[in-house]
Amino acid sequence: MLTSGLNHVATLTNDAPRLQAFYREVFEAEVIRDAPEIEGNDAVRLSIIRVGPHAELNVFQIEGNTEADRQVPMFGRGRLDHFALQAASTEAACRAKWSRPSRRSASG
Repeated sequence: MLTSGLNHVATLTNDAPRLQAFYREVFEAEVIRDAPEIEGNDAVRLSIIRVGPHAELNVFQIEGNTEADRQVPMFGRGRLDHFALQAASTEAACRAKWSRPSRRSASG
C-alpha cells in the first residue's frame, strides 16, 4: 500500500479558537501553527492541528467567507462531508468519546 494513513485534511471554520479547543480537549491534539497565512495579512488565518504522528488538520478562517456558516445535510456533499481519525486503540476511542465537552461548555 502506498499510504500509511491520513496526512492532512483542510477545512474551513468561523471559530478557530473553539475548534482548536475541541481537538485539544478531546484528542489531546497539538496546535502547531496559528497565524495569518500570509504574514501581515490577517484576512486568511491558518491553524495546523496535529492529531496524530503523521496527521494534521489544516483549518482556514477566512474573513468574509460565510461558507463555514452554511449547513449542508448529511450526504449533501457540502464543503466537507466527514473524515475519520484512526484511534490508537479501542480504549483511546472510548476515552475520547466520554471526555467530549458538551456543546454548551464549548460555545463559551
